[in-house]
Amino acid sequence: MTKKKNLGYGSTSQKRAKQLLEALLDYESGDLEGSERIHGKLRVNLTAEDYSQLEVEATLDTLRQLYDIKYPPRNDDKTREHQQKRKRQLNDVLTYYFKDFLNILDDRRVGRKGNERKQGLGDWNFVLKLWSSDKYDNLERFDQEWEAKRQQKLSKPNQNWRSHESHVSSPSEALKSHSCSNKVPEMPLPLPSLPILETGRFSSESPKPEIFNIIPQVVEVRNYFQQRWQPQKDLRLTLEYRLIIAPDGSVERIIPLGQASQVMIEKIGVPLVGKPFVSSLIGKSHRQIRLIFTPDGQVEAFLDAMN
Repeated sequence: MTKKKNLGYGSTSQKRAKQLLEALLDYESGDLEGSERIHGKLRVNLTAEDYSQLEVEATLDTLRQLYDIKYPPRNDDKTREHQQKRKRQLNDVLTYYFKDFLNILDDRRVGRKGNERKQGLGDWNFVLKLWSSDKYDNLERFDQEWEAKRQQKLSKPNQNWRSHESHVSSPSEALKSHSCSNKVPEMPLPLPSLPILETGRFSSESPKPEIFNIIPQVVEVRNYFQQRWQPQKDLRLTLEYRLIIAPDGSVERIIPLGQASQVMIEKIGVPLVGKPFVSSLIGKSHRQIRLIFTPDGQVEAFLDAMN
């Protein structure tokens, strides 16, 4: 096990790790434009009978080049200092997020005497244990697995973790910090965890802590969608959305979380933006509610954040 660093598990780290995974998948499929410049430096192959394992062999600098091809840096970020910073970030993705946090990386580097190489060296040889042979299924499951692992971190007391790339000592402290901002928050607050299934969703049979129903609008939202949600027979993925409720109780915005959620947004019965939806909120604050639709017809809703 590698020595732990004080790393965050919020959206910035999740986005960077997901972007590296997507870049590797695009390179393997030949869909990454401009990747010819690193041909011969990078080996990426899908293996196993179901093509669910991704073998990768490259230097850390080549992986940095791959990442920058997929997500080009700004002109002022094309310095040697930026390149070194990016390499350190990607090393953290491989060592701490893929391997230790998500447990999807099998490190196959060996030294001269057959011992595992020290973490942080330039050469990498590893296998990513994926969930599917389909790119979008893998990206969807990546988000679900990340959230599941993050909730597990939340459920363990005295863990030195950061959900927003900054330290938050308690839900009440996080609420206080969000209330000082006039912008509708995009980040979920740390909340008590519910039992999580392998799909990364909450168990519908589990009791819901009172904090998840801390305002009546959460129950109203859950009941509204539960009455309308009729999953298609071929649906196998959990759908997730972020719902922004305005102070007058209308829907201000709904944000699909993942490709499948984007495709299915018309099927879940979303009310019209700006029209009355739930009872009015107290004060001038917005409420952010997370919605989860499961293939077995269940709907989960819980308070995600407020301002």
